[in-house]
Amino acid sequence: FDGDGIFLHKQGDRMARSGLSFKDYDTPSSADVMVNKFRRYGDAAAKRTRELGLDTLAETVAPTSGYDDSLLRSEMLDRYESHTKNCRICTEALEKARTKKRRLAIFEMALIGAAGASSMTLAGSLGLFLMSSTVKVPSVLVKGAAGATLSCIGGCKLISKMKPKVEKEINQFLFEDYVHAEKN
Repeated sequence: FDGDGIFLHKQGDRMARSGLSFKDYDTPSSADVMVNKFRRYGDAAAKRTRELGLDTLAETVAPTSGYDDSLLRSEMLDRYESHTKNCRICTEALEKARTKKRRLAIFEMALIGAAGASSMTLAGSLGLFLMSSTVKVPSVLVKGAAGATLSCIGGCKLISKMKPKVEKEINQFLFEDYVHAEKN
């Protein structure tokens, strides 16, 4: 289920409880022809199944009294339980995304540590350079520390942009409530 699927599920439940069917809705689009044909087939199959005394099976195809569902929206949208854990491809993709998230976190911590170390080196060398005329600080040290600090900060910035994308990649296998009003 996605957000639209829940709407259609709940709408179908209300229709069944009210004794309505797809025939009670005007669907003028030519795209609906196959949907209506499928519904007619489902109704015919359910009718024949009921004639054979298999009412429970027929109810799954064409319910007569509503769906009697009390599932919460969060349960209906739980992709992990409904699909991911049973699909080898999705399970592998989820694990790869989680591994990517862990690696980004480790790399980010290393960059933060390196930025701290290089900025301290930069501060110390600049302090010596400005305060003492007797100590010669090689300019390559100052330039190297400045470059390392800026590179580490840039790397952290890049990782901070990557993290939401990886989180979104993970969530597509777990739970995502799609609300049209919240999308651009």
